[in-house]
Amino acid sequence: MNEAEARRVHALKRFAVALTLFVIVGREFLGLEGSWLQAVVSVGTGLAVVCLMETAAAFFQNRKNTLLRSKKDAFFLLLPAYIAPTSISFLLYSGDALAPFALGAGSAMCSKDIFRAPFYGRYRHVLNPACLGICVALYLLPNTGVAPPYQYIENLGSPGEVILILFILYAGFFINTVFTDRIFVFYGFVGGFFLQALFRAILQDTSFLANLVPMTGTAFILFAFYMVTDPATSPLKRGNQLIFGLANAAMYGILQYYNVVYGLFYALTIVCALRGLWWYWVSWQHARENEPELAVAA
Repeated sequence: MNEAEARRVHALKRFAVALTLFVIVGREFLGLEGSWLQAVVSVGTGLAVVCLMETAAAFFQNRKNTLLRSKKDAFFLLLPAYIAPTSISFLLYSGDALAPFALGAGSAMCSKDIFRAPFYGRYRHVLNPACLGICVALYLLPNTGVAPPYQYIENLGSPGEVILILFILYAGFFINTVFTDRIFVFYGFVGGFFLQALFRAILQDTSFLANLVPMTGTAFILFAFYMVTDPATSPLKRGNQLIFGLANAAMYGILQYYNVVYGLFYALTIVCALRGLWWYWVSWQHARENEPELAVAA
């Protein structure tokens, strides 16, 4: 395992711990209204889908199942399959319904093997799994929505709200600076959000401050620190990270201009898809440039 992969694994471990604590504290103390059964269905579906897909891949590729190699290999395979469904379990809201969580988690895990692009000669998934799962559930099941921001602080007084927000900010900066090295995605996204709010205020003759209201919610902070900065589906170089963050904010502004609800999630999915198409184009260009060399060598 090289240094980059080791850092990614460490980051995933901390994401998993942070999400688990947030789900427990959120449901027991903060005011999240989703049931524990919905969380179990979401996580269980995600893990089951990954196990089935790995078993099928091992069979058709005539190799040993990763789940059977060692406990360490199995853990690293299932860790991402735990993180995305856990996120979905508290970001979606659908009353007592279970289908949105099963559909969202299943779609999220399937997307990792379906939507892939060549990054420096190696195929990797390009769509943020949790975000895609949420988009699929929102689009296909009309009675599904995103958990309202009040649920994250419903049972807290003013001092508790401030402490929670400060903790989330500290943890987000720490994880994305020390472990994932994706803090410039956050900078680009927040800076771009201010810009899109300004442009929409000018173009639509609306209030600039009103366009910034989403930034005051806990859900926005969680999205900005823990979803758009996903190390597996965001750029490594800091300049590209800024562009990626700005692109997400710009896409959100475009969707808001056309009155598309839940624009944050759709914007991230669209930008990730465009990034995947870009890497296909780069790979095609590289292959075309090397064709003469291959012909001479033959």
